[in-house]
Amino acid sequence: DIRFYHPLTAVRFIKGSMDHIGKITGITLSGLYKYGQTTQTPTSAASFTWTGCYGDISSSQTNASGLELTSTGLIGSPFLLIPQTLSAKNVKVTVNVVLDDASERVFDATITTGSWESGKISEYALSVDDMTMRISPITLEDWQSGSDNTMSW
Repeated sequence: DIRFYHPLTAVRFIKGSMDHIGKITGITLSGLYKYGQTTQTPTSAASFTWTGCYGDISSSQTNASGLELTSTGLIGSPFLLIPQTLSAKNVKVTVNVVLDDASERVFDATITTGSWESGKISEYALSVDDMTMRISPITLEDWQSGSDNTMSW
């Protein structure tokens, strides 16, 4: 049995309640670490230490026809990122949508608590009610556990 351990973290978004949203055309994360260095602790296959993390970049997924939405509500593909403590970074999430009336709208929210750990998947629900976006943490799990942790592109 070979287990796969990854030094990066995965972040994915699930569609929550979305009144009057026809399709999601883009998700952008900004305020992310741009560079870093990692070492693996020899005594533990799953232990990675990140140092020298700095910078500020954005990561986006866009599709004018709408990001893929799976039967489980997963929006687009997972973001693979450098692990980071969110209270130190204030990661901004921007979501571009097309409303039921075909008009376009941009929603922003900030994730300010928690952390994204090496080899873990963090999952958030995106909800829009009364034209205000909310981001709610759902799960934090190992890539090896769970029912659907496929990381394909």
